[in-house]
Amino acid sequence: MVMKRKNMMRRNLTQTIRHSLGRYIAIVAIIALGAGLFTGLKVTKVDMVATVQRYTDRQNMFDLQVMNSYGWTEDDVFELSKTEGIDEVEGAISLDVLVHMGNNEDQAFKLLSIPERLNRPALVDGRMPSAPDECLVEGYFFDESIIGKTLYISSANKEETRDAFAYDAYTIVGTVSSPMYLNMQRGSTSIGSGSISAYGYIPMSGIEQEIFTEINLTLPGDHKVYSDAYDNAMDRMAERLEVLCAPLAQKRYETVVEEAEREYADGMQEYLDGMQEYREGRAEAMEELGKAEQEILDGEAELAENRKLLEDGLVQIEEGRKTLSESKATLAQSRLTLAKTRSETYAQLTEGSNELMTNYKEVLSGKQQVDAGLIQIETGITQLESGLSQIESGLTLIQVMLPILETSRDAAQAALDAAGDADESAREYLQQNLDNLNAQVAEYTAQRDELLATQAQVQGQYEEVLAQKQELLATQTTLNNAIETIELGFRELEQAQRSADNQFAAAEAQIQAGEIQLQDGERQLNERQAEAEAGLVLLEEGEKELAEGRKTFEEEKEKALKELTDAEAELADAREQLQDARETIDGLEPAEVYALTRNTNLGYVVFESDSDIVAGVAKIFPVFFLAVAALVCITTMTRMIDEERTQIGVLKALGYSSGSIMGKYLSYSGSASVLGCVLGLLLGCFVFPTIIWYAYCIMYNFSPQLTFSYDLPTFAFIFVSYTGLTGLVTWYCCRRELQEVPAELIRPKAPTAGKALFFENMAFWKKLSFLNKVAIRNIFRYKQRLAMMLLGIGGCTALLVTGFGLQDSIKGIADKQFGEVTVYDMAVTFADPLTQEEQEDCRAHIRSQADRVLFCEQGGIDLYFEHGVKNVYFLASDADLEGVIDLHSGEKAIPMPGENEVVLSVGVARNMDISVGDHVRLRNSDMEELELTVSGIYDNHVYNYAIVSGATLRSQWDRSPQEQSALVLARAEGDVHALGAAIAGYEGVLNVNINADTAGQVGSMMDALDAVIVLIVLCAGLLAGIVLYNLTNINIKERIREIATIKVLGFNAAETGSYVFKENLALTALGTFLGLFGGKWLHAAVMSYVRIDMVWFGNIIHFKSYVISVVLTIVAALIVDFVMYFQLEKINMAEALKSVE
Repeated sequence: MVMKRKNMMRRNLTQTIRHSLGRYIAIVAIIALGAGLFTGLKVTKVDMVATVQRYTDRQNMFDLQVMNSYGWTEDDVFELSKTEGIDEVEGAISLDVLVHMGNNEDQAFKLLSIPERLNRPALVDGRMPSAPDECLVEGYFFDESIIGKTLYISSANKEETRDAFAYDAYTIVGTVSSPMYLNMQRGSTSIGSGSISAYGYIPMSGIEQEIFTEINLTLPGDHKVYSDAYDNAMDRMAERLEVLCAPLAQKRYETVVEEAEREYADGMQEYLDGMQEYREGRAEAMEELGKAEQEILDGEAELAENRKLLEDGLVQIEEGRKTLSESKATLAQSRLTLAKTRSETYAQLTEGSNELMTNYKEVLSGKQQVDAGLIQIETGITQLESGLSQIESGLTLIQVMLPILETSRDAAQAALDAAGDADESAREYLQQNLDNLNAQVAEYTAQRDELLATQAQVQGQYEEVLAQKQELLATQTTLNNAIETIELGFRELEQAQRSADNQFAAAEAQIQAGEIQLQDGERQLNERQAEAEAGLVLLEEGEKELAEGRKTFEEEKEKALKELTDAEAELADAREQLQDARETIDGLEPAEVYALTRNTNLGYVVFESDSDIVAGVAKIFPVFFLAVAALVCITTMTRMIDEERTQIGVLKALGYSSGSIMGKYLSYSGSASVLGCVLGLLLGCFVFPTIIWYAYCIMYNFSPQLTFSYDLPTFAFIFVSYTGLTGLVTWYCCRRELQEVPAELIRPKAPTAGKALFFENMAFWKKLSFLNKVAIRNIFRYKQRLAMMLLGIGGCTALLVTGFGLQDSIKGIADKQFGEVTVYDMAVTFADPLTQEEQEDCRAHIRSQADRVLFCEQGGIDLYFEHGVKNVYFLASDADLEGVIDLHSGEKAIPMPGENEVVLSVGVARNMDISVGDHVRLRNSDMEELELTVSGIYDNHVYNYAIVSGATLRSQWDRSPQEQSALVLARAEGDVHALGAAIAGYEGVLNVNINADTAGQVGSMMDALDAVIVLIVLCAGLLAGIVLYNLTNINIKERIREIATIKVLGFNAAETGSYVFKENLALTALGTFLGLFGGKWLHAAVMSYVRIDMVWFGNIIHFKSYVISVVLTIVAALIVDFVMYFQLEKINMAEALKSVE
């Protein structure tokens, strides 16, 4: 009997599920969404921690790192390896180096030695180095296209840095990830821009340096990262290591001091030896220079005496040559006169000849033209005669044809006249024949007239051409006569030429006889001149040799003096270097040991805080979904029990216990809860974490695959929470009904009594239609339904507002940052700090393209507050930042910090819980610290900044800002990239970073977060649809008798739908309105947990997001109403109105 009852209850449960499948699925879906989101958010942090655990274990990341300012030796590493409680020890070298890849743009790289055991890099692309001149670079900022390129060690590095490397260039053979750099932060440096751009690895054989910069150590056993036990173990060992390493560091310090003293002593001895050598060499050189100069002076005196004797002989020769020159001048004048006369005569003859030749050419050209014209005219005459002949032939033919055609025409006319009343077709034929003959007569007549006109025209042309021919013949005769006259003139000129030649030949003979006499006298003078010149040549050779000797002497003297000056300068430099070395040695302080735990690694620490974001969000959304699940479950179970009230009464009347009956409903809600939890756990364990990890891979690239874990306590908690909640809700709903007697349960439940509404006495009430009044009364009559609808719809709207608000807060931060906060256009980094003169020169270089240039000290620095540390950008300047960086918090302006004060960006302040008035520390890569008070916190969306004044540096570091950076504001109408190119060409510029390019990169990074936003909006949309469907469905089921009644009263389908859905839409509008306020609160709560290092998101919800959320909610309500409209059509009025009584 008991088994039969159990079977009957199971069948009844199955029928109930089948009958209310929509509501059952709604419960399953709500719980699946809630459990999935809860599981996903809770498990994602566990998965992320498991992922970093697997990666750091695989790459054997250090647990502790020991450093001191003098480095470590192999012996130190060996000594530490014997320490109890230490598993592995390995020395490593890391150097901050300026490098470039062939583009001459230096970047600050962290170059590390490739380890064998600890902190091993993981290969991403390519291969590991097989030669000492090969290297690896990180795979975060570089992809596989970098493989094969060359990494050059920049010449801008200090000499000791360049000497640390075996090669000047290394071939890139692969890209890697490193446990030392889990995220995109690379730390600060004292070179370049002040921040490390990227890291790389070089084989130990490619590094010349023998001293390790740090020693990495691991602890024995398996430790869970981010656990208190692990942190405590590292802290305890760090304290031990500081004590153990102190003697090693002291020994290293003493070794460094000893080596420095030895090098100083050697240098001092070299300096003293050099000074002695310089003094002896100077004395010897001055003596030799004196002897050489005396020899040169004696030679110069002897040469001067010989030159005087030669110059006297040359004076006598010059007098004889003067007499000879006068005779030559007379003879030359005679030759000149002869030449002039001959020239004039020949010129006259040439002129006459040229004139005749010109005339001859002109006449001959005219004759040629006349001959050519006659030929053309003869051709034209022939053509015209031919044309006249053809015209006459045509006229003859027409004159023959015209009479014939006229006769035929007359005959045709007579035949037509004679036809009279003959057959019509015959008359038509005769008429057509007559028309054809008339046309031919007219055509031949026209041709005859045309030919006669053409004949007259051609005849006129013919006569005109004959006249031209006669003119040309007359011209031809005249030209022939002119040619004969010119030829006679040529013969006469030839006769005159021969006569002049004879006369000039006789005069030339007389002049040549005089020239012979002069040549004899000149030959005698030349012989004496040659003798004198020979002596002069010898004298000049002697002078040349003496001048060369003088030049050589001066050069040697200058060289000797320069060598002496250089030696003095070298000795002065050596003396200065020795003084600097002495000051350095005296300033060497005992080594201070730094035993750093893994918690000082920025990537490792930041990863924990970033994973906490997901855990933080898990505190908000799951609770919300749990509340919605409780709402849906209460509504569903309440309605189901009301529907099955009669059935419950029958079962009790048949002897079923209250426990058995309640068991059915507990099984109904429990099975839905279990099924929803199973689906939600599957969704939350794999889908949600994968999507979230994809977004986090923007900043963390060490593992593209997430390590999935199975958090059984969380799973158990989710099962207990949701099943317990649904069970509790079900018990609550059943408890009251099961307390009634069967007789009362079998009777239908009395409808809820209506009450007058407080605004029924208002004036507008009377103006409402009857159906509108009914709708308003129904809304306030069912208080539970009102509350459930408002909470459900308001919750859905709140989720949508939160989802879109997240997008508003994340999207556009690049535009806000580089348009409202960082208003300068580019940051320029110089190789060295600039002096005031160099700064003015730089401003002048770009004055035409830039509105303002602000020089400052900028770089990376570590910010310490209580037990936390963050790497931030450090900016120090004596100038006001107005117009370059807009310091504000909301609408309030933030003043520049005073002495020993700092202004922090809001992101790092909130992440570290820093407030105005707190005391913080800043530490640079040289371990220099600043103790500061926070004077202001300003809005800054991208990167974290700490801004101090120059007075602070002078107060605590005893120096002014090292202005190695410049913030440049370009002119509004200028080209920023053109300005960047102009600045890049300025001497000493290492790097130009244009904010527009950075804004594009940040925007692309933020775009990747769309996956998370889509996930939230999709879940919110699904929840909205499910809740609306479930509540509307229950509403219709509750009022099925009422709906059936109004249909019986004659309401058509449209009126019935309007009657029911009008209330739904009104409740949807009211719930949506309330949901806007709930969404604003929920968004603020979520954003308080969404903290990403180096990026700060404000609580921003655009008006458009509110509008979209409202529209989506209303559209979802309309879709649900449309679907439920067909359910209204299926209501059977007879069945619905049946009474159990």
